[in-house]
Parts: sequence; C-alpha cells; structure tokens
Amino acid sequence: MYHHTFSSVDKIGKGLLRSFDELTPNTGFKDDDIVRYVGLGTGHAKGTALTWNDEGDSPYDRLGPAVRDFVAEQLADDTVRAKVPGEEFRLTVFQVRNYADDKQIARPSQGFHQGGGDHVLVTVVAEEDVNGAVHMLALAEDESALVFERRLGVGETLLLDDRTLTHHCTPFTPKAGGRAQRDLIIVSLARTDADG
Repeated sequence: MYHHTFSSVDKIGKGLLRSFDELTPNTGFKDDDIVRYVGLGTGHAKGTALTWNDEGDSPYDRLGPAVRDFVAEQLADDTVRAKVPGEEFRLTVFQVRNYADDKQIARPSQGFHQGGGDHVLVTVVAEEDVNGAVHMLALAEDESALVFERRLGVGETLLLDDRTLTHHCTPFTPKAGGRAQRDLIIVSLARTDADG
C-alpha cells in the first residue's frame, strides 16, 4: 500500500489548459442538468512509448494532443517510474472539468471507489474559486481507515496504489458565489507485463 504526491506543474502548458475549454458538456442524473465536461482515452504504454485506441463509441470527447502529450510526459517522469513497477500497462485516461454555481454543488466522485487497475494518478490542472474538493484515501478493505486527507494544489499529482486503497473527492461549491470549476486528469494504469 502506498500513496505519493509530487509536482506536475512543469508539464502543464497553455495547450493543455485550453483543451478543457474545448470539452463538450455531459448531462447528469437529471435531464438537461449539466454537471461536468469529460474527455476519455484508452491505450497502451510500453516503457515510455504510448499507443492510443481511437476506435469505438464513447459518450465522452476524445482526448486531444495536449492531453496525450501530458500523459506521455507524466509516465516518463522519474518520480512515476520509481514508484510504479512494470513496463507495460493498459491506460484509461479521463480529462474532467467539474463545476459548481449558485444552483448546484459539484460532486467529483460518488463516494469511495477504485479505478480497476494497479495505480492511479490524479492531477489538478487548474481551478477557480473552489471551496471543498478534499481528496481522501482509505484502505480498500475498510473505508473508515483514512490514510490521506487534504486538498491538492494546482499542478499537484497524487499517485496511489489502486489495489489496496480506495479514493474519493468531496463535493465543492464556489467560495463567494458565482461559478467554481476544477480541471483534472486521471490516469489509471493496469499492468499487463506481469502480475502486479
């Protein structure tokens, strides 16, 4: 079991920031209630080489080049390479913008959950006027046993062992009315070259 935080701020450029503005809205649990904007990509990593699967239907936008470049840089980072054993992984990448305003609270996750792989990286790319959004990690076999609880700053990445930990992000609201938004990239890695 482990978790680790580190900075990815050097990998966040203008193209990545702009890519969140290009996402189309997804509707939520109620008709016509827009609660988030999501991009999704799947692929395979072997060493530092990434290949992306561009086939199939998805209700979400495809990841653009800036997001794919960010993921490639992150997986080549010495910090990640030192903490994540293995050379080959199946990738699932979400690009998510959640927002809250005077009418709705943002709910980044629906409770404690696991991504279904071996490791997860959660990076806060940008945020505006956010009150809340505390990241929490607990033991998978006992969600009441918290091992991590704090807000991640912009540019910060949380790397966690998805086999032994479960994760959650609390809801958020605007600090002073108006609109609050938070942009994340979540990378799930499932090892394919050996048993994790």
